[in-house]
Amino acid sequence: MFVLQDIGETALHLAVIREMGNSLHLVDFLVQNMPTQALDKVTLAPSDSTGSGSNTVLHLCALHDKPECMKLLLRSGADPTLRNAQDKTPLDITQDRGHHSCEELVSHPPVLAQFHCTGIRGL
Repeated sequence: MFVLQDIGETALHLAVIREMGNSLHLVDFLVQNMPTQALDKVTLAPSDSTGSGSNTVLHLCALHDKPECMKLLLRSGADPTLRNAQDKTPLDITQDRGHHSCEELVSHPPVLAQFHCTGIRGL
């Protein structure tokens, strides 16, 4: 008998893990249509001995070497300082795994997109 276990993954977690170069538009759509605080939702720590879990989507980008997804998340305000169940930040994971593109991104996150409306009457 197969038992489905809710480990707290969102559609964004799954889209990032499965992104192989042809579905980045789906990740972008999800990122743009989620509240900023939802970008930092963590998976639930499993009860197995691996100690993995409590990963944000940025942690998953670091684990699976997904720099394009990471770029979208960082530009949208995902927090690169959060730690997972192993007390690792996304930067720690990129360094451990040798994912240099992701390491560069998380070390020097892109500037958040900001919109300034000046000189428009009524705003």
